[in-house]
Amino acid sequence: MKLTNRFPFACLAGSEEALDREPGRREAFLEEACAGDEDLRQKVITLLTAHDKAGSFGETPALELAARAMAEQAVRSLVGKRLGPYEILSLIGRGGMGEVYRVRDTRLDRIEALKILPTEVAADTERIRRFVREAHAASALNHPNIATIYEIGESDGVRWIAMELVEGETLAERLTERPLAVEEILDIGIQTTESLEAAHRKGIIHRDIKPANLMITSEGRVKVLDFGLAKIKRTGGPAAAATVSSETHTIPGIVMGTARYMSPEQILGQSVDHRTDVFSAGAVLYQLAVGQPPFAGKSSSAIFDSILHQTPAWPPHACATIPEELRRIIHKSLEKFREMRYQSAADLCADLKHLKHDLERERLIAQPPNIAGPTQPDQKAVPKRTARILALARILGIVILGAIVIWSLKSRLASTPETQLTAIPLTSYPGSEMGASFSPDGNQVAFAWNGEEEDNWDIYVTLIGSNQHLRLTTNPARDTWPAWSPDGRQIAFCRDLGPGKRAVILISPLGGPERTLTEVAHVSEVGEFLFGPFLSWSPDGRALATVDSLDPHTNPGLALYMMETGEKHILTKPTVIDSCPAFSPDGRTLAFCRWVAW
Repeated sequence: MKLTNRFPFACLAGSEEALDREPGRREAFLEEACAGDEDLRQKVITLLTAHDKAGSFGETPALELAARAMAEQAVRSLVGKRLGPYEILSLIGRGGMGEVYRVRDTRLDRIEALKILPTEVAADTERIRRFVREAHAASALNHPNIATIYEIGESDGVRWIAMELVEGETLAERLTERPLAVEEILDIGIQTTESLEAAHRKGIIHRDIKPANLMITSEGRVKVLDFGLAKIKRTGGPAAAATVSSETHTIPGIVMGTARYMSPEQILGQSVDHRTDVFSAGAVLYQLAVGQPPFAGKSSSAIFDSILHQTPAWPPHACATIPEELRRIIHKSLEKFREMRYQSAADLCADLKHLKHDLERERLIAQPPNIAGPTQPDQKAVPKRTARILALARILGIVILGAIVIWSLKSRLASTPETQLTAIPLTSYPGSEMGASFSPDGNQVAFAWNGEEEDNWDIYVTLIGSNQHLRLTTNPARDTWPAWSPDGRQIAFCRDLGPGKRAVILISPLGGPERTLTEVAHVSEVGEFLFGPFLSWSPDGRALATVDSLDPHTNPGLALYMMETGEKHILTKPTVIDSCPAFSPDGRTLAFCRWVAW
């Protein structure tokens, strides 16, 4: 993550706006901006009073130096310390909902980001509620375009959220009042709407989509950040049951969001649904295309009036460079009546994908392949005999060139010594280990181990190159066959429940609460090593292939468990046993082993 670090707190960030207000109206403004922090409010009032006395000479440097000094003092108080298992390395930035630090998780020796609710606002009940809401909302999501939440906790009275460290720049930083190329606009728009659709399916509405909350990594991947204003609805599905305790209700008439990107229904304080995120996404797309937000004004009231009553115009440079279809898509996203807007982020995403496909096809048509090569003389002017000689010469040249290439390859293969492969043990524990599963980044391995006393199988995680391991399960039942999810946020494994039954369970790679997904058929311990592995994730993380059967008395086949709905579909009903499922990289095919005799 990368946040702007200009002022230490929201109150100081608003000090320049306070300068523009009459002294008599500053008190109310600072009361709101400082969020009840009396000490900070008094410091800012002192700075403003000094500014009024000093006049225009040197006031801005003094204000900025004071703010910077306060910020540096706050940073020094935490950098180098530890919060629970996290060693704080440096400050990344500050935002309205807290401070973000680069930290090292001492348990896994992994660099992460830690979002901390500052102690000066920790007494604010609403801030705490928004802070916890962000953690619950983002942790309920499983999508490559949403920053991963690892865990939430409290240490020494400080509340924190441990999350994926996203290296890159925010979309706001990339824009810098400069429109982007059409291809980049479509790529960012598709990734953003795909992540919104994933959140909406879970009943989560972001409510604060804007360039500052969209991070672009060095690989060009979009990461949606900051679910501090997210609204979580009851959806009735399995996901809702996991997040119902974090549900919050917006008080009618309260405006929440960022003015330039808010939907009309947000401004009017009406109940909002997923279509408010569609409107905000349309505002971001417009800014990507034009270089500035679609709705402008010198105050929040003026911006609100523009959103409610004006239609964004397209400047001449945008009309010349932005395809008409993209302008139509953006206009439909910005419809003031949500019934006329795209009815889902998926619909918006589909139109963006169709346009991207059409533009790529047009580009290919406009650039036909150069089959003939360099310009040749008019073939009619070349005698037929000469043409035949030239054709034969070309064929002969190709044959000779091919012979040279084949001879060269054979010579290299004959002279290259055979590479000797060396097996390097990852663990050297007593007892037995099985079922190793790599994390998606290749830095960690999950495995089952029967322990030093060889008395019970549990799931462990170890970092490549480290002699340490983290024990994830302690249940007296037999836990085996871990399988890492494609996003690296979860590990699925099997737990024996007794004769003929076992459970498929989810757990975080850092340990903690378990979630039982389903019960499946049990394979005897005699066949445990022969018939595993028993689990395979689909590449998109939406399905889990398992070894299962309709009942414990029939031979195990394959089943597909749907992560979002909890539905289970039996795929095969063999006469013996089907096992070892493995998804293809595109997720369209499932390979497995069928034991024809046992």
